[in-house]
Amino acid sequence: VSQICFKPLNEDLQKLAGPMARCTVKIMMELSSILVATHDRPHYVFTQHDLSKVFDSVHAHAAGCTTPVQLARLWVFELYSTFLSRLCTLDDRGICTRIIANSVDGLTEVLEVDQPHVFSFFVCQRGPGHTQPVPMQLETLDDVCEVVATLIPYSQPSINGAHPESGQKYLHTVLQLHGENLAFASMVIGRPNGNLLVMGPGGGGRRVVTGMATKLCGYVAASL
Repeated sequence: VSQICFKPLNEDLQKLAGPMARCTVKIMMELSSILVATHDRPHYVFTQHDLSKVFDSVHAHAAGCTTPVQLARLWVFELYSTFLSRLCTLDDRGICTRIIANSVDGLTEVLEVDQPHVFSFFVCQRGPGHTQPVPMQLETLDDVCEVVATLIPYSQPSINGAHPESGQKYLHTVLQLHGENLAFASMVIGRPNGNLLVMGPGGGGRRVVTGMATKLCGYVAASL
């Protein structure tokens, strides 16, 4: 499957298909053996569907990658998006992070870099002249906050409130709390036929995150 997804890419990028597939399977198997489903976390189930999600996402956004390192960083981001975003506790997220980092280190020789697991954020946004949302690679969460703040005007009623300055402070606070989830959400709905199910208790930021991701991708939100 990974070879089919990587077939339209150049030869240097195609060489990553096999190593990435093996690493992804290894990550899924380790997560399945350590983070098992229980009565309070029944969604801790990792299957081949997750493998498909990782490579479907990489394939959808790979056109913007010109080097193996860029593609590897996109792949690592999708690993975190697929596996990490469903975990409930900081301890579980720490375990998942270590499993991903240790497994991805196996790509060191292929990529000829010391730290292939270095995490980069990707935010999907539709800029002027684009008919479809395109991914933008960002290094840190602060970069995500800065870019999103320039793309979403403070004058929107849902952000601004009574005063523009309060809207700016509120937006920055939201991005510090939910910037990672916003990046995940924008990349999911930004690809063709992308869909996203957001779950959680009231007041957790679901509406704000999905609203921002929708605006970044140039879509119009509709309440049903």
